[in-house]
Amino acid sequence: MARDPLKRWAAPQLFAWLKGEPVSAEDMPERPVESGPTIALNERSYTSPDLFSLAAAGSDNWNAARDLAMRGVVATWLSERKFDSRTVAEVRRLLSEQSLAEDFRLALVLMAINRALPLTLKGEIVTPAWLLSYPQEGYEVVTGEVGKQLERMDRESWIIRLRARAVVVRERAKLLEVDLDEERLRTVLLATSRAN
Repeated sequence: MARDPLKRWAAPQLFAWLKGEPVSAEDMPERPVESGPTIALNERSYTSPDLFSLAAAGSDNWNAARDLAMRGVVATWLSERKFDSRTVAEVRRLLSEQSLAEDFRLALVLMAINRALPLTLKGEIVTPAWLLSYPQEGYEVVTGEVGKQLERMDRESWIIRLRARAVVVRERAKLLEVDLDEERLRTVLLATSRAN
C-alpha cells in the first residue's frame, strides 16, 4: 500500500507474510488522526463524517444510524464539528422531508455527507440489479420522491435517466391512447438494458 512502487512488497515479502513470518511495512503513510466531537454508532465512536457515513450505510448499523438521524443527533454532530454549513442545511432539509420514508431519508442524508457514497439502502448499493430484485422499492426510488431528490442533488444520473424515461413512456401511452398493464409496466420501467 506504499505510494512509492519501489517500496511496496514483492514476492519474497508476500511469501514470508503468508508463512506467518514478521515482515516490516516500511514508509507506510500514517493516517491523520481527527479530533473534535464524536458520534457513537453501535458502541464505536467516529470523528470523521466520511467514515461515519460508510459505517452507517452498512446493514449492521443501519437501524441505529436511522435512529440517530431521525432524532437529529447526526445534524447536531455535524454542526458541532463545524462541517460545511451547506451540507448541514441539506441534511436538516432531507431529514424534515416527510414525503420520504425514514430509510430513504437516511440514504439521502448519507449521500449528502459523503459525496463518494452511492445510494445505499440497508447495506445494499442500489444498482440496476437491485431495482429488479426489489421492484416495489425500486419503482419508488425511480419514480417517487427519492428520484426527485436525487435529481435536485445531481446524483445517480442513471436513476434520473430512468425517471425521465418513465415520464416519456407514460406520456406517449396517453397520447396514443394505449392501455397499460400497470404491474408489468412498473417492472419494465426498472430495466436498464434492452435485453432485460
